[in-house]
Amino acid sequence: MRTITLIRHSQASFGAENYDKLSDLGLAQCDLIGNAFKERHFPTSEEEASVIWGGQERHKETMEGVLKFWPYKGPLCKEDRLREFDHMDIIFKGEDGFKPRAKMGIKLLFSKNKDKTIEKTFLKTLTRWVSGSFEQDYNEPFSKFHKRSWEGLIDSNEKFKDRKNIFIFTSGGVIASILLKVLNIEKENFIPLVWSLYNGSLTQLTVRPSLKEELSYEGSFFLSSLNEHHHMIGKGSEFLTNK
Repeated sequence: MRTITLIRHSQASFGAENYDKLSDLGLAQCDLIGNAFKERHFPTSEEEASVIWGGQERHKETMEGVLKFWPYKGPLCKEDRLREFDHMDIIFKGEDGFKPRAKMGIKLLFSKNKDKTIEKTFLKTLTRWVSGSFEQDYNEPFSKFHKRSWEGLIDSNEKFKDRKNIFIFTSGGVIASILLKVLNIEKENFIPLVWSLYNGSLTQLTVRPSLKEELSYEGSFFLSSLNEHHHMIGKGSEFLTNK
């Protein structure tokens, strides 16, 4: 039996020119995740564990922050299929009036609450993307994102099948996409799942290959824990973020 721990990256730089970079708070969250790894005595040897990151800077920075506290001694493997969806492509192609970026900038300029405006717009355009009705509009339609996220998990599990623990530093969209498969639920649940996952949270899957034939390959993965964030709660509400 194997455990796969999916770690959502710490807070990125929401609203900044370069979102794919941890904020100051995000860097502080890494300390809390790292201490949680250490306190839970997660294995640190290459024989027992493998560490994977999803190919984006925020994944790498979160992983490196955790490794300052958790003395893992094995290689760090990059898996680009576990990268997040392109939120900028979704926003600017999700609403006709926003296709020119200048128009989006004008709307934000006159907005009283820029963060709320971005969040509301993102939710609306994300819903359009997930629907699957406009796949030709996007660089990567939801169906392709969903497929490659799952394949990234499957191949990582197969690649490190001799390890009892796999740790994957990735994003909320990837985790939510994987959970759709594991829980055998419809894509309409994708957005509520994404919105629920805290930065720095841990979601664990148990892999039981013996059930592969009886339950299909998806059936060999079981959800053990979802969105664990107790390592954040005791340090103050400011550490509970989801961006």
